[in-house]
Amino acid sequence: MILFSAFGGSGLAVETLYRSKRGTVRSYLGTSDYQGTELELLLTSRTVVDDLYVFNFFGGFTKALSYTSNGSDIDVSSVPLGWFYGAGNAIQVPFTDGSAAEVSVGYDSAYLQYNGDESRVDHLRIGLRFIQTSFDGLQFSLGLEYSKPLWGRVSADTGIVKYRYTGSAFAVLVGIGYQSW
Repeated sequence: MILFSAFGGSGLAVETLYRSKRGTVRSYLGTSDYQGTELELLLTSRTVVDDLYVFNFFGGFTKALSYTSNGSDIDVSSVPLGWFYGAGNAIQVPFTDGSAAEVSVGYDSAYLQYNGDESRVDHLRIGLRFIQTSFDGLQFSLGLEYSKPLWGRVSADTGIVKYRYTGSAFAVLVGIGYQSW
């Protein structure tokens, strides 16, 4: 999906994120400490207004690389890809012709189907990107992202379990995109 604007440029971006996360999850079933790493493919449709404000829709896929729960390593090799979607806003600060820094805030809902259960976790995402745009509209990005799980639930045959999270995740991102003028 591409969102067009009469007052700015529209574009698409693809970024890869390597994320490290840790925290605690609580439900009526108990409390669990977790930590892990994952790889994320982030697809973004962006609209830039007046070379300053950015509105974006995004989505993508995640793959767990490692996971530890209460000190025990969990095998994630059979865990399928998760998927997510969301929306966000950003402010771009231009440095020189074609280069800018971007501070973004977004909200996503992430899903995973595994062993007949469906899990959902909503996140707040805050990012800092450095973007270099060529005269042909090609963009390269490099940055960092902080994300915080806000709440979650698991739907199973036995019912729905709601979870509360305290934790955070940090990611390094690199990407390529195209900005139309």
